[in-house]
Amino acid sequence: MFTVNPNWNKWILISVIKHFQVLATTNDWHFPIPGTISTNSIHDRFFELKLDGPKVTQLSRDYFRLLFGVNILYSTDIETNYQDDVIMSGLIAEAFSEICVYKWGDGDEYLGRFTPIKDTVVNNFGIVKDTRIKQGSIESVYEIYLEN
Repeated sequence: MFTVNPNWNKWILISVIKHFQVLATTNDWHFPIPGTISTNSIHDRFFELKLDGPKVTQLSRDYFRLLFGVNILYSTDIETNYQDDVIMSGLIAEAFSEICVYKWGDGDEYLGRFTPIKDTVVNNFGIVKDTRIKQGSIESVYEIYLEN
């Protein structure tokens, strides 16, 4: 039986949030922090983040591989700009790159790189029934190797 560091999930989640927060701030998009109450309905452009995992594999004593699914759901108001969904999906997909992971709140020390290992998939859902909103998602699987 191996011991997983209970802080890994926290450090990875905060690092991923900070990575995508830069994109949201740069483009003036609403980006609610996962797990908080959302006010998305009052915003023309927003995206939401979801992490699935981790799947933890012990490779050797105190050395682990962690896999996470990173999923973003984006929404745009079709009355703002009919191309917004394509623009958003392209910019978000571009941000699916390496993410630096730090021990946030625990010395903020550099921990490693969170790297996509599968193709980034863009799904355009189109107009949501009976609304003026277009939605889609971008997803990939990331990995990081950590020592405990």
